[in-house]
Amino acid sequence: MYLKIYQIDMEKDEEGAKFCSFSEIKKDNGKINPSIYEKVFDGMVNCENNEDVYRKFNTDIPASHTGCSLAVSDIIEAEGEFFFCDVLGFKKVEFDTSKIEQEDMLRVLVVEPYKKPYEANIIDDYKTFQKIVRGTITCTYEDHNSVIYCNDEAKLIGLEGNRMINGDIIAGTFVITGDDHNGGSISLTDKQIEKYKARFDQLESYTTEEVAETCVMKIIAF
Repeated sequence: MYLKIYQIDMEKDEEGAKFCSFSEIKKDNGKINPSIYEKVFDGMVNCENNEDVYRKFNTDIPASHTGCSLAVSDIIEAEGEFFFCDVLGFKKVEFDTSKIEQEDMLRVLVVEPYKKPYEANIIDDYKTFQKIVRGTITCTYEDHNSVIYCNDEAKLIGLEGNRMINGDIIAGTFVITGDDHNGGSISLTDKQIEKYKARFDQLESYTTEEVAETCVMKIIAF
């Protein structure tokens, strides 16, 4: 299922609404205030209902999720409907996303070790890429129309081997974007999404030794 998750931004939460139940918010403020929320996830997940979403975002959190574990006061958007994560279960609510601060987004494909690739929309800045790959970023290329962002120190810090690209094992999670051929990234097209999903659909497994063997350090003297 495709879903979006919104969580309260602590810096905007002058009302103290974060982690409050629906009844507490209704009692104190009368209604949910979308303007204090931020979007922290926008993508595909292998879930069938809100309970599945709750379990996943507490035990198997997708790399492209930039918030914290799913908790009380969070909002799930699925199939055009909004659900408030309450103390017990979920409550369907009205939620005006036009009140949320919008940022430039990129349509990408996220590939994690031992998992199928999944589509996501992420904020187009280097900090988001760093959160997803868990460290400083570097680029490699599958072809002339895409950019692959991965962790620059993945092998040095012992991240798991993920996929083989151009004869090299990429360790840790990586993100695929389109290439604007001007030093930047653009959203992937439908055709590219399907192409790279198929390309990286097969799960690959590598030992620590196999990953280490592909670790190369270059020393440049001036």
